[in-house]
Amino acid sequence: MNTLAELLSEHIGHKVKIARYGDDYALEDMDTNEVIFDSDVYDLREDISEMSSSHLFNFMSATQRDDIYRMVWFDYVCDDVESYLANEYNGDVPTDEEEFDGLVRDIANAYVYNGDYNCNVDYWTQIWSLVDKYTRR
Repeated sequence: MNTLAELLSEHIGHKVKIARYGDDYALEDMDTNEVIFDSDVYDLREDISEMSSSHLFNFMSATQRDDIYRMVWFDYVCDDVESYLANEYNGDVPTDEEEFDGLVRDIANAYVYNGDYNCNVDYWTQIWSLVDKYTRR
């Protein structure tokens, strides 16, 4: 299994290591110990985005994979909650866009990150139940 640094080294043709400087990340050339910042040589994000999903997936830890899974799942649940509130829900919902978005995120967060669901109940019933719970508080 390759590390991200190994994949980037292969991709850009330099043996590099990833170093953290405060909130910033940089690449260090391992042959010259020269610090290579993405703004000086290339756009690191572009290089990473050019890698295949399977390459990126292979170097991730189980925790990183779970984080990405939950982020994607969260987005899908947000879409479903928003659609349900806009098209099927008959109760009162916030008319302010920021409050509405907050409600949607709170419900999706409860479902995805806090495990507020019952495996014996279908998905849409659970969404309805969470909407009801969060709109009554």
